[in-house]
Amino acid sequence: MKKCGILGMLVVLMASFAFGQVLTPNWEIAKREANLPEWFTTDHDVRGIAAHGNHLYLGSFRARGIKVLDIATGTLIDTVAESNVALGDVEVDADGVIFGSSIVGHEGQYLPDKPVTIYMWNSVDGVRDTLLQFMPDTTTETGSAYFRLGDKFTVDGSYADGTLEVYLVDSGWWGKRAFKFTMEGGEINPVPEEITFSGENFVKTDNQAKIAPLPDTDDFLFSANGQKITYVTPDGVWGEQFSTGIAGDGNALVSFEANDRKFVLQNLIWGAQSFQVLEWTHGISNAWRHWDMTPEAYGPSGDNGNQTGDVAVINYGDGTVDMFAMMTNNGIGAYSMQVPVMPEDPINMVAEWQVDAGEVDFFQNDNNTRGMAYNPVTDHVLVASRTGGAIIHILDAGDNLALYGSGTETKLYAPANKGSVIKVFSTTDGLTFTEEMEIPITSGWANGGIYVEDPNSIWINAALNNVRKINTAGEVLVELSTLDQYYGNVTIMKGPYGEKLLGMNTNHNNGNRRKVMIYDITEDDANPVFWASAEAGNYENDNGNVTGDLKYSINEDNSLAVFQLASNNVIARWTLTPPVYDNDMKIAFSDTTDIKNWGPHDEASA
Repeated sequence: MKKCGILGMLVVLMASFAFGQVLTPNWEIAKREANLPEWFTTDHDVRGIAAHGNHLYLGSFRARGIKVLDIATGTLIDTVAESNVALGDVEVDADGVIFGSSIVGHEGQYLPDKPVTIYMWNSVDGVRDTLLQFMPDTTTETGSAYFRLGDKFTVDGSYADGTLEVYLVDSGWWGKRAFKFTMEGGEINPVPEEITFSGENFVKTDNQAKIAPLPDTDDFLFSANGQKITYVTPDGVWGEQFSTGIAGDGNALVSFEANDRKFVLQNLIWGAQSFQVLEWTHGISNAWRHWDMTPEAYGPSGDNGNQTGDVAVINYGDGTVDMFAMMTNNGIGAYSMQVPVMPEDPINMVAEWQVDAGEVDFFQNDNNTRGMAYNPVTDHVLVASRTGGAIIHILDAGDNLALYGSGTETKLYAPANKGSVIKVFSTTDGLTFTEEMEIPITSGWANGGIYVEDPNSIWINAALNNVRKINTAGEVLVELSTLDQYYGNVTIMKGPYGEKLLGMNTNHNNGNRRKVMIYDITEDDANPVFWASAEAGNYENDNGNVTGDLKYSINEDNSLAVFQLASNNVIARWTLTPPVYDNDMKIAFSDTTDIKNWGPHDEASA
């Protein structure tokens, strides 16, 4: 069993299952930072934003033109169309064409009682055109004289290829409907499809109403002041709603997917004056808020009396998503989120807990945590770390150390990094070790892992190499050329019924660095049969040294507890269901403290 040659800290890991993202602030322009530029005024001017390519666009309700910012720095680089057009919101299509909406409504709301206009700008030369004008019929059963349009709108698709869709919601007093405009023959159809809202959960639309289309369907999400985020069918039926405990404080929203996970980015308008990220990969009823991804308020809620703001995203398709949030009068910020790949479903394994790099001070993304042990007497996981504690040198032994036996029969097996020998150390008192012999190997064969099944059966592995079993003369007894050579670690696990399993952990390839692979070699060491696998979910960090460890114990129900360490990434515990063989082979344990019956073990007194 591999053991890191440098022991910095012994720790009992008692952690809940964690699963999060990595959010990095890129820049913030905010009242709390006292860095608002002159162009970001505090007279309720900027109410909508949009992002595409390298640019972030800010609309102007005071008709001061569309501000264009560099998404990397927040620097103002241009102003489009300073032409006396007052905008409630701005949007961009898939090709970067800019759109903006006027705000209209009943004159009792101090708004022009006339058709809403959706403008369109050429993103290159800033030339403005009118995409559509629309006046809702206020005399129908679903209409209302107190209509209001243009505070928010949504575009989806591409104008250039004729797939553009435009959504407007009547957010006036007791609004009941939305309007969906589509294209025909390369032109926008001025007659929209009217979507009448209904269902047990529907009451009214309310101010700042916004629609977020969902991919690969005509369904969408709805949000507005004081309303829950709601799943709506194409014919307007309100369905499931996000709990107000996590999503009751915003209006603007964007829905996006990354690495097969579903998210909603929503502004927070009432007290927070910030934003939040909601995940609903496993359904709305299981949606949850990433609490650690909401920045401090940009400014006082009282300074944004209209409670307006907006959010936008740029999804790069590789798990990286740039997010932008704006709170009127208070500020704007840009952030990058790295979305972890959804882990593969485990096979014959069940997750118990995991600790991700960065959750504890001694386990960081710094290549300093490479080995661990399991103590069956105390039920402790012992982690060897060079971070957060004094360095205690046990041996100058590279990344790996195996231990076999107990007491005065204990032997240590230490392959040097890229070395051509495995040094074997023995003891006469159980405390002091001296070199007994060297086992010759080809240079680098044991860089990744070593496990001593018995004194004459030693398993070794290294990334970009084959798993091998050798004897004390260094002769190769078994070479497994069919297994993934990118795995660097090797461990042999023996179950209570005589099962014999080969486990591999750590991998050089993207997407595999948090995986465990288990093969059944009960009947033949030379013919491994795939049995189980698991992957700890979360963001994957590089592990250029391909270091890590696997340890195990036998549970009372005869399953195996498998402990995984992938350097820079995760420490996790899994329950493994072993293959079932003849019950007559079951190993009898005299008691739970008889550690000799547990096979090779590590630091039993720790």
